Amino acid sequence: MEHLNSFFNRFKHLAIPHKDAREVCVLFCSNLLKREIPLSAIRVKEGCIYIDIPPLLKGEVLLHKKDLLDQVNVKKGGKEMYFTDVR
Repeated sequence: MEHLNSFFNRFKHLAIPHKDAREVCVLFCSNLLKREIPLSAIRVKEGCIYIDIPPLLKGEVLLHKKDLLDQVNVKKGGKEMYFTDVR
């Protein structure tokens, strides 16, 4: 049993990929729309941020796409996250 514990200890420090970027998107959208956006509504894949919200709200976010990308594209822990589009 100790062998399994030592094996799984290697994975305890791993974070969810792009979690920071998703949290920044949630904060930005929530402040912009004056509504709470769940973290599960934001997906990140291959340099693109996908926001799953009603079309009327999404249109408002897309009007401010440049501002959102400027806030999300930051250096974090020596590794640069760079996103090119919001959909």
